[in-house]
Amino acid sequence: MKAMIQRWRHADNRDHLYLVLIAVMLAANFILSGLTMREGLPGFPGFPGWQVWRLALLTSPVIVLLAYLCRNMAVLTFGAMVLFWLILAAYYFVKSVWFWMVPVPHPIDILFMAAFTTGIAYFLTLFYFLLNLR
Repeated sequence: MKAMIQRWRHADNRDHLYLVLIAVMLAANFILSGLTMREGLPGFPGFPGWQVWRLALLTSPVIVLLAYLCRNMAVLTFGAMVLFWLILAAYYFVKSVWFWMVPVPHPIDILFMAAFTTGIAYFLTLFYFLLNLR
């Protein structure tokens, strides 16, 4: 057991753990955008929810591949994705405390955050990959 714990505490394994967490978060973005894609984004005409679903579907393998190539920076990518989801959660928490009611999350907020965190992950992994080219 001690050897297994030491193996998982090794720096390389932590990087792989963050890659798995990025992949899980991208899968969650894909599922959330699929569940909310009927709502769409009325503020952006011509940009229905299925565009976010397609974005998450097509870019997720590329993001995971680029994150694997720059796996020492995967913790920053995962941290940025978590940060933006926590900002949305904090918004709803403050709104619930302020108005003394439990708000129902609006599908547009969830759809936007799924697209935004997928885009952030894509941008950061592409940026790290381009910085690591020699």
